[in-house]
Amino acid sequence: MHEWALAEAVIAFLMSASHGMRRVRCVKLRIGELYQMDMDIFITALHEIAIAEDSKRFADMKITWEKEKALFKCRHCGNEWNFKRREDDEENEAIHFLPELIHAFSRCPACGCPDFDVVRGKGILVERIEGEQQ
Repeated sequence: MHEWALAEAVIAFLMSASHGMRRVRCVKLRIGELYQMDMDIFITALHEIAIAEDSKRFADMKITWEKEKALFKCRHCGNEWNFKRREDDEENEAIHFLPELIHAFSRCPACGCPDFDVVRGKGILVERIEGEQQ
């Protein structure tokens, strides 16, 4: 239930960031593709945890999100490439729980180098919080 743990972290941030708001109406998130999240579970967890924390402030909260495609860049040759889901379910599961493990399973498709940066597509970003001030 990785999605529930990530939802708890997002709600903890929202509790702090929305301090002084009477109600949170809308939250926009950007979700990195490397998490390979089940978004139905994640959104359900966000709502359940938010209501448990502060039912008045988060009761009508609308959550919108967009997936951020992952992009990698080789430190050796400069090649850039996108994430491709693995055929191996164990690899997918490992990356789902710990996206940094992408380095153990991937290499630059151009030169074979295992030394690359994750340019984007990792993490969760709260892009916007809208609500009513107290």
